[in-house]
Amino acid sequence: MKKVSLTPYFALACFYYFALSFFRHIFPFLYFAPFFTTCFARTSLFFSLWTSFGIGLFLDLSTTSTPMGFYPICCVATTLLIHRLKIYFLEDKPIPFALYTAIYSFTFSLIFSLLHSFFDTKLSLSLFPFLLDSLFLPVQDSLYHLLFFTAPIYLYIYLGTRQQKVRYLRLKKRFFSLWKELQKKVFS
Repeated sequence: MKKVSLTPYFALACFYYFALSFFRHIFPFLYFAPFFTTCFARTSLFFSLWTSFGIGLFLDLSTTSTPMGFYPICCVATTLLIHRLKIYFLEDKPIPFALYTAIYSFTFSLIFSLLHSFFDTKLSLSLFPFLLDSLFLPVQDSLYHLLFFTAPIYLYIYLGTRQQKVRYLRLKKRFFSLWKELQKKVFS
Protein backbone atom coordinates (compact mmCIF):
# COMPACT_ATOMS: atom_id res chain seq x y z
CA MET A 1 0.00 0.00 0.00
CA LYS A 2 3.00 2.29 0.19
CA LYS A 3 2.91 2.83 -3.56
CA VAL A 4 -0.32 4.81 -3.18
CA SER A 5 0.24 8.45 -2.26
CA LEU A 6 -1.49 10.18 0.63
CA THR A 7 -3.79 12.06 -1.74
CA PRO A 8 -6.44 9.29 -2.08
CA TYR A 9 -6.57 8.92 1.69
CA PHE A 10 -7.06 12.65 2.14
CA ALA A 11 -9.66 12.74 -0.64
CA LEU A 12 -11.57 9.84 0.92
CA ALA A 13 -11.47 11.48 4.36
CA CYS A 14 -12.77 14.78 2.97
CA PHE A 15 -15.44 12.99 0.96
CA TYR A 16 -16.68 11.04 3.99
CA TYR A 17 -16.51 14.13 6.19
CA PHE A 18 -18.77 16.10 3.86
CA ALA A 19 -20.94 13.23 2.58
CA LEU A 20 -21.71 11.77 6.00
CA SER A 21 -22.23 15.10 7.73
CA PHE A 22 -25.90 14.32 8.26
CA PHE A 23 -25.02 11.18 10.25
CA ARG A 24 -22.37 12.70 12.56
CA HIS A 25 -24.63 12.40 15.59
CA ILE A 26 -25.58 8.81 14.80
CA PHE A 27 -22.10 7.57 13.80
CA PRO A 28 -19.52 9.86 15.41
CA PHE A 29 -16.48 8.77 13.40
CA LEU A 30 -13.14 10.48 13.52
CA TYR A 31 -13.24 10.94 9.77
CA PHE A 32 -9.57 11.86 9.42
CA ALA A 33 -8.17 9.17 11.77
CA PRO A 34 -7.24 6.71 8.97
CA PHE A 35 -5.56 9.54 7.08
CA PHE A 36 -3.63 10.54 10.20
CA THR A 37 -2.37 7.03 10.88
CA THR A 38 -1.35 6.56 7.25
CA CYS A 39 0.42 9.91 7.34
CA PHE A 40 2.20 8.89 10.55
CA ALA A 41 3.37 5.63 8.99
CA ARG A 42 4.80 7.30 5.89
CA THR A 43 6.12 10.68 6.98
CA SER A 44 8.27 12.30 9.61
CA LEU A 45 7.05 13.76 12.88
CA PHE A 46 7.51 17.31 11.56
CA PHE A 47 5.26 16.75 8.53
CA SER A 48 2.74 14.84 10.65
CA LEU A 49 2.54 17.70 13.15
CA TRP A 50 1.90 20.27 10.43
CA THR A 51 -0.70 18.03 8.82
CA SER A 52 -2.41 17.49 12.18
CA PHE A 53 -2.42 21.20 12.85
CA GLY A 54 -3.87 22.00 9.41
CA ILE A 55 -6.62 19.40 9.58
CA GLY A 56 -7.34 20.34 13.20
CA LEU A 57 -7.73 23.95 12.10
CA PHE A 58 -10.05 22.84 9.30
CA LEU A 59 -12.14 20.84 11.78
CA ASP A 60 -12.14 23.78 14.16
CA LEU A 61 -13.41 26.15 11.50
CA SER A 62 -16.15 23.73 10.42
CA THR A 63 -17.64 23.31 13.89
CA THR A 64 -19.05 25.80 16.35
CA SER A 65 -19.38 23.62 19.43
CA THR A 66 -15.83 24.06 20.71
CA PRO A 67 -13.61 27.07 21.42
CA MET A 68 -11.23 28.23 18.70
CA GLY A 69 -8.02 26.22 18.67
CA PHE A 70 -9.53 23.20 20.39
CA TYR A 71 -9.20 20.68 17.56
CA PRO A 72 -5.65 21.71 16.57
CA ILE A 73 -4.55 21.23 20.18
CA CYS A 74 -6.20 17.79 20.34
CA CYS A 75 -4.80 16.68 16.97
CA VAL A 76 -1.27 17.88 17.67
CA ALA A 77 -1.24 16.37 21.17
CA THR A 78 -2.48 13.05 19.80
CA THR A 79 0.18 13.17 17.09
CA LEU A 80 2.90 13.76 19.67
CA LEU A 81 1.72 10.78 21.71
CA ILE A 82 0.95 8.32 18.91
CA HIS A 83 3.50 9.02 16.17
CA ARG A 84 6.28 6.95 17.68
CA LEU A 85 4.06 3.84 17.79
CA LYS A 86 4.20 3.59 14.00
CA ILE A 87 7.11 1.14 14.17
CA TYR A 88 4.87 -1.48 15.78
CA PHE A 89 2.14 -1.42 13.13
CA LEU A 90 2.86 -2.34 9.54
CA GLU A 91 0.83 -0.52 6.97
CA ASP A 92 0.74 -3.56 4.67
CA LYS A 93 -1.26 -5.55 7.22
CA PRO A 94 -4.82 -4.17 7.31
CA ILE A 95 -6.05 -5.48 10.67
CA PRO A 96 -3.05 -4.41 12.80
CA PHE A 97 -3.05 -1.06 11.05
CA ALA A 98 -6.74 -0.67 11.88
CA LEU A 99 -5.72 -1.33 15.49
CA TYR A 100 -3.34 1.63 15.15
CA THR A 101 -6.36 3.71 14.13
CA ALA A 102 -8.23 2.44 17.20
CA ILE A 103 -5.33 3.54 19.41
CA TYR A 104 -5.35 6.94 17.71
CA SER A 105 -9.11 7.20 18.26
CA PHE A 106 -8.82 6.21 21.93
CA THR A 107 -6.08 8.76 22.57
CA PHE A 108 -7.90 11.51 20.69
CA SER A 109 -11.13 10.79 22.59
CA LEU A 110 -9.29 10.85 25.91
CA ILE A 111 -7.57 14.17 25.15
CA PHE A 112 -10.81 15.62 23.76
CA SER A 113 -12.80 14.62 26.85
CA LEU A 114 -10.19 15.96 29.26
CA LEU A 115 -9.80 19.27 27.43
CA HIS A 116 -13.52 19.63 26.95
CA SER A 117 -14.13 19.11 30.68
CA PHE A 118 -11.44 21.70 31.40
CA PHE A 119 -12.97 24.37 29.13
CA ASP A 120 -16.64 23.63 29.78
CA THR A 121 -17.43 23.95 33.47
CA LYS A 122 -21.03 22.73 33.00
CA LEU A 123 -19.82 19.40 31.62
CA SER A 124 -18.97 16.76 34.19
CA LEU A 125 -17.06 13.59 33.56
CA SER A 126 -19.13 10.49 34.11
CA LEU A 127 -18.28 6.83 33.72
CA PHE A 128 -20.74 5.71 31.04
CA PRO A 129 -19.91 8.33 28.36
CA PHE A 130 -16.22 7.87 29.09
CA LEU A 131 -16.49 4.09 28.63
CA LEU A 132 -18.53 4.64 25.48
CA ASP A 133 -15.88 6.98 24.08
CA SER A 134 -12.97 4.81 25.14
CA LEU A 135 -14.33 1.41 24.03
CA PHE A 136 -17.02 1.76 21.40
CA LEU A 137 -15.65 4.63 19.32
CA PRO A 138 -12.16 3.17 18.76
CA VAL A 139 -13.69 -0.10 17.57
CA GLN A 140 -16.04 1.83 15.33
CA ASP A 141 -13.17 3.90 13.91
CA SER A 142 -11.06 0.83 13.22
CA LEU A 143 -13.96 -0.78 11.34
CA TYR A 144 -14.42 2.49 9.49
CA HIS A 145 -10.74 2.33 8.54
CA LEU A 146 -11.04 -1.23 7.25
CA LEU A 147 -14.28 -0.83 5.30
CA PHE A 148 -14.07 2.71 3.99
CA PHE A 149 -10.33 3.22 3.52
CA THR A 150 -8.48 -0.05 3.18
CA ALA A 151 -11.03 -1.73 0.92
CA PRO A 152 -11.26 1.16 -1.61
CA ILE A 153 -7.48 1.57 -1.70
CA TYR A 154 -6.99 -2.17 -2.30
CA LEU A 155 -9.60 -1.97 -5.03
CA TYR A 156 -7.75 1.02 -6.50
CA ILE A 157 -4.50 -0.95 -6.48
CA TYR A 158 -6.20 -4.04 -7.91
CA LEU A 159 -7.76 -2.10 -10.77
CA GLY A 160 -4.50 -0.29 -11.36
CA THR A 161 -2.56 -3.35 -12.41
CA ARG A 162 -1.78 -3.77 -16.07
CA GLN A 163 -3.75 -6.97 -16.49
CA GLN A 164 -6.87 -5.33 -15.15
CA LYS A 165 -6.41 -2.41 -17.50
CA VAL A 166 -6.19 -4.80 -20.45
CA ARG A 167 -9.31 -6.62 -19.29
CA TYR A 168 -11.10 -3.33 -18.82
CA LEU A 169 -10.18 -2.19 -22.33
CA ARG A 170 -11.38 -5.47 -23.81
CA LEU A 171 -14.64 -5.20 -21.90
CA LYS A 172 -15.04 -1.59 -22.96
CA LYS A 173 -14.43 -2.52 -26.63
CA ARG A 174 -16.93 -5.38 -26.38
CA PHE A 175 -19.50 -3.12 -24.73
CA PHE A 176 -19.20 -0.42 -27.41
CA SER A 177 -19.42 -2.96 -30.21
CA LEU A 178 -22.60 -4.38 -28.66
CA TRP A 179 -23.91 -0.84 -28.19
CA LYS A 180 -23.34 -0.04 -31.89
CA GLU A 181 -25.07 -3.25 -32.96
CA LEU A 182 -28.01 -2.40 -30.74
CA GLN A 183 -28.21 1.10 -32.21
CA LYS A 184 -28.17 -0.30 -35.74
CA LYS A 185 -31.01 -2.68 -34.91
CA VAL A 186 -33.09 -0.03 -33.16
CA PHE A 187 -32.62 2.77 -35.70
CA SER A 188 -32.78 0.58 -38.82
